[in-house]
Amino acid sequence: MKKNTFKKSDAAISLNILTEGSTMKGTFQSDSDIRVSGVILGDIIINGKLVLTTSGLVEGEIRASEVDIAGTVNGNVRVSGRVTLREPSKITGNIASKVLVVEEGAIFLGECHMTSETPEQDINPQDINPNDINPKDRKISRQEIQGAENGMVSVTDAKA
Repeated sequence: MKKNTFKKSDAAISLNILTEGSTMKGTFQSDSDIRVSGVILGDIIINGKLVLTTSGLVEGEIRASEVDIAGTVNGNVRVSGRVTLREPSKITGNIASKVLVVEEGAIFLGECHMTSETPEQDINPQDINPNDINPKDRKISRQEIQGAENGMVSVTDAKA
């Protein structure tokens, strides 16, 4: 008879889920992806992807490898890869990432700092001196995002 064994590679496909109607208070930390349809009142720190559904709400900072947001975030977002803001997401806070995609209908109230390096610190727009920004880095304003005529904004790193 074959014995069932748990392999380390199985952990790589694990997914945390907070369902609609659930509320969590405090900091959520994980090395796995998470799908949030409920409410998190605190920070999310994951080494993976966050998917925030239309019913999801995060009241705190998000740090992740990648985020895909359709819900509401009240706090800063720091991501080492791609941030996708889907319609009808609403983000009130600053974003630091390598890639930002904003769909028509998404609402983003804050500043965005595009960088070729992993954002390690909180981004405070008042602390950014335009003369100190690496030419590979970008900072786009809310006006530039709202001024997009085709309804879709995608900002990526410049390749030298």
